[in-house]
Amino acid sequence: MCLVSMVNLIAVLGLFALVGCVFIWLGLRGKRLGVEPRCRGCGYELTGASSQVCSECGAPIDGRGTVFGKRRRRPLLLIVGVLAVLPFAGSLSTCGYNYVQTVNAYRFYPFDWVLSGATGGTVDALEELDRRLRSDGINDAQRQSIVAAALKEQSASSTSRATQIWVNMLEFLYQSGKLSQADTTRYFNQICTYTFTVRRRVCEFDAVPTMLETEWRSPQAVMPSGGLGRFVGLRCDQSRIRITKKDTGEEVALANRPGGVTSGAGRGHAFAAKETATHLVRATDLPPGEYEITVIFEEQHYADDVADPNEDSPKVHTRELRMTGDFELVDQDACNTVQLVNDASLEQAVRNVLTVGQVDVMPSTLGEDESLVGLMLHSGPLAAASGFLPIDIAFEITLRSGDDVWNFGNVVVHAGAMAANNKTAILRDFDADAVDVILRSSADAARETTDVTRIWDGEIVVKDVPVVRPGN
Repeated sequence: MCLVSMVNLIAVLGLFALVGCVFIWLGLRGKRLGVEPRCRGCGYELTGASSQVCSECGAPIDGRGTVFGKRRRRPLLLIVGVLAVLPFAGSLSTCGYNYVQTVNAYRFYPFDWVLSGATGGTVDALEELDRRLRSDGINDAQRQSIVAAALKEQSASSTSRATQIWVNMLEFLYQSGKLSQADTTRYFNQICTYTFTVRRRVCEFDAVPTMLETEWRSPQAVMPSGGLGRFVGLRCDQSRIRITKKDTGEEVALANRPGGVTSGAGRGHAFAAKETATHLVRATDLPPGEYEITVIFEEQHYADDVADPNEDSPKVHTRELRMTGDFELVDQDACNTVQLVNDASLEQAVRNVLTVGQVDVMPSTLGEDESLVGLMLHSGPLAAASGFLPIDIAFEITLRSGDDVWNFGNVVVHAGAMAANNKTAILRDFDADAVDVILRSSADAARETTDVTRIWDGEIVVKDVPVVRPGN
C-alpha cells in the first residue's frame, strides 16, 4: 500500500476513533434513572434530609448541589465506542511497530557496546559503527579499535556479509589518510590470499602442472554517500620460477618461464570469490626423482581499476611472494599417474549429468578461413536429469561433420561438481551447419591438472549439435 493511501486510511479511522471516544465517554458517564434526590458530589440519597449539607460527604445540597436519580453506565454505547476505536488503535500500533523495527537501536548505545556487537557479527551494530566512522563521530582510540577489529576480521578463515563491511571501513580509512603505514601494509597484504598446488606425481618429459588459487577480501564498489571513491586492481607477475633437486638443492634449467597473470579486484570480483590459474612448467632433461618447484612473483596494487595494468600504471602497494611445492618425476616407462576406469555401470551416470550446448561461431577479426568457436558443457543437477558426476572426467573434445574433423581441446570436470565449462577455440575452415561432438577420455588431459588421478574411460558422442552463426 502506498504512503498516501495509508495516510488517508489512518485519517478516516482516526475520525471513527474520535466518534468512538465520544461514545465511550457517554457510556461511562451513563444516564440518570429515578426521581429520588441525591447529592451531586457523592450520589448519596437525600430523601427526608433536613440539613443544607450532605450527611455523607458534607457538600452543599441546596440548589445545584442536588440531582435527581442515579447514574447508570450504558454498555451498548461503550461497546460501539470501543469497536470504533479498535481499528485506529490497531493501525497506529502496526505503524509504530514497523517504525521501531526500522530504527537501529545501536544508535543510542555507547561505543564499547556497539563495537562488542559488531565483533560478535551483529550487522546493525556494524552498520552503526560504520556510520559513526564516516561521520567522524569517534576519537583516535576508538578508531584504532575499529582498525584492529577490521584487520582481524579480514584475515578470518570464513567470511560473511559483516566481513565485507569491515573491509569497506578499512578502505574508507585508507582513502581518508587515517590508516597508519603498518596497518595499510597489513590491509593490502590481506586483500588476496593464495593457495599454491603442484601435481604430486608427474611423468618424465611431461610439463609440471601448477595451480594458483586466489581468494579475494577486497573492498566493495563505490558507495553513493561519500564512500569508496576508487577500485583496487591487482597484478600478479610470476617473475621467476625455479626447480631444484630435493636431495642436492641443485637448480635445473627451465624450458619456459610463464608470463604475468593480471586480475582486477573491487568491481571486477565478488567478495571472497575464488579464482584459479593453471600453468604448465616445462623443464629440460630432468631425470626421475624428487623435486621442489618455487614460484616467486610480485603482487602489485594499482591506484585505479585498470583492466590491463602496465608498468606505467600508478601503484599504491607491492610485495614479493614465494610459493613452493614438491613433485616426483616418474620414469616414462613405468608411469601410471592416471588410472582409467572402464566400468560400464558408470557410463549411464556420466551421460545423465552431462549436457552439450549449441556450438556458437562468434564475431571476430580473424582471417577468412579462421573462426572463433564456442561450446558450452554443463555438468551437475542443472544439466540433464539429476545427480552429480560419480567420477572425475577428462575429455579430449572433437567436432565432426562428415569427413571433416576439428580438435577442440580438452575439458576436465571433478566428481560431484556442478559446472558450466565454456570452451572456445580457433578452428580453420569451419563451415559446418551441424556437428557431432565427441568426448573421448584422455589421460593426457588429466595429467595437465594438479589433482586428477582417476578418470572414467569411455567415449560420448552427441550427434547433430546445431551450429549458430552471427546473425542467425
